Amino acid sequence: MLKHHTVEAWTDQGCLNELYRYAPGPADCTVRHSHDEYQFCLSLNFPGQYFYRGAYIPVPSGALSVIHPGELHSAHDPCARDRVAAYRVLQVPVALLEELTSQMGICGQRAPFFTAVTTDGDLVRLFGAYHRGSQSDAPGLQREDALRELLSRWLARHSDVGIARDLLAAPRSVSRARDYLMAHLGCNVSTAMLAEVSELTPYRLHRLFERAYGLPPHRYLLRARLERAKRLLAAGVRPVQVANDLGFADQSHFGRHFRRWTGISPGCYTGRAAKTF
Repeated sequence: MLKHHTVEAWTDQGCLNELYRYAPGPADCTVRHSHDEYQFCLSLNFPGQYFYRGAYIPVPSGALSVIHPGELHSAHDPCARDRVAAYRVLQVPVALLEELTSQMGICGQRAPFFTAVTTDGDLVRLFGAYHRGSQSDAPGLQREDALRELLSRWLARHSDVGIARDLLAAPRSVSRARDYLMAHLGCNVSTAMLAEVSELTPYRLHRLFERAYGLPPHRYLLRARLERAKRLLAAGVRPVQVANDLGFADQSHFGRHFRRWTGISPGCYTGRAAKTF
């Protein structure tokens, strides 16, 4: 049983990510304070509340909340903690959100204002997936796509902005991005690289790429790597070399994805099992 409060902190794409775990104990609160950035929080397993803008705002267990830059607030436990209370926190620079709103064609160049609390299940899933992935050895393109998908959906559903809906297809631009991915399967491809190749904003590229190919760029890249891996393994290339040539973090990382994709390990694929494909 956890006896002391703990926090893990790491950075990703200019954002500060934190995982708080509060030990069981009497109800507590923080001093009033503010942040220079947007604070997005997921309450994993325990309710909470903020004193914010002159009122107490309840945050149910499993809900998401937003504190805006410069806003004085304090966090309160509504009752004693009878278990470890865990929270995932994402702090996003104002400039990053302003850049995203511009890419989305949002009316007016200003920082958006969000609904304080939401129980939107889709956003909860996206938040958890991004936050956990940002702690892992996930490729940079995957983390970039996950953060952009999370924030763009949050903006579209739970903020006061008006979004331009005109996302006309740009097949040549998107196909250039796809061709670039296929020519650089072993490289650490970034969203910025694909945006430059396609001459699209990262947001529009993500939307149009998924519309054209059925997958966002990072998942398309993973699928292409695994398909190429099968051919290399069938040709007798050792799994450790395949992992290195195709840009996986290490052989273990490659093995996990390959088993998920084919149901067997790379080592088995190079033997008799390869004849079934």
